[in-house]
Amino acid sequence: MKEFFFGKISELQIPLNRAGVLFSFLLIILLLSAGFAAGKFFSKYKLGKLIKEERKKAVRQSRAVIEGQCAENFAPFLPDFPGEPSEAHFLGKPVDYIVFSGSSKEEISEIIFVEIKTGTSALTRTEKSLKEAVKNKKISWKEVRLRTN
Repeated sequence: MKEFFFGKISELQIPLNRAGVLFSFLLIILLLSAGFAAGKFFSKYKLGKLIKEERKKAVRQSRAVIEGQCAENFAPFLPDFPGEPSEAHFLGKPVDYIVFSGSSKEEISEIIFVEIKTGTSALTRTEKSLKEAVKNKKISWKEVRLRTN
């Protein structure tokens, strides 16, 4: 009855089965190796492309920062600047300049906070809060005297 369902197992079928298993194993290894190599190639290609894009992005950002710094340095000499260059004092943080209008004549009539922006840059949270403090006249004068012995 066994022979009816399974057929007669001959001596030739056993070596063919071993050869089939060996062939299948080698085929799997070959396919896995090819898949690994293809994956490595494509990931290297994509990674190289990503690195190039990130470098371009970094250069654009760096260029924008440098342009902003140049604009800050030359701003007092431009016609739209609110005040005389000799009356402008660079701070950098929290605002770029404070202009003491009239200080060159030894009589200050106005104090102007100046923030230089280029392109689409916006005010930072600190700059916005300073602008609000100035608008709401939350400005005071404090004199600190140090003792000298």
